[in-house]
Amino acid sequence: MRFTVLMPIHDLVELKLLKKAIYSILNSNKIPNEFLIMIDGDISTDKKYFLKKINKEKYVRIVYKKKVGLIKILNEGLKLAKCSIIARADSDDINNKFRFEKQIKYFQS
Repeated sequence: MRFTVLMPIHDLVELKLLKKAIYSILNSNKIPNEFLIMIDGDISTDKKYFLKKINKEKYVRIVYKKKVGLIKILNEGLKLAKCSIIARADSDDINNKFRFEKQIKYFQS
């Protein structure tokens, strides 16, 4: 079953937490078909550099938008998502390695 992970990012999230949150998705036992990272407004150079490094994964897509707020940036991401199943991930939360596997199994049942 194909799925997208949608993560909104703003500049107030600490780079250290952002890295942990993103790597928790990249190192999941069930990799998403699409990892859509929505940048809400300007972010620091350090964050841009980090995101440029992870953008080398073929399923990662980073979209920069002007500052519109959480609800609007999520709605923009929903419009861009290519999969019908969408998992929301916060930019400062560490995801359990088995999160997506468990959720997909639930959807299948």
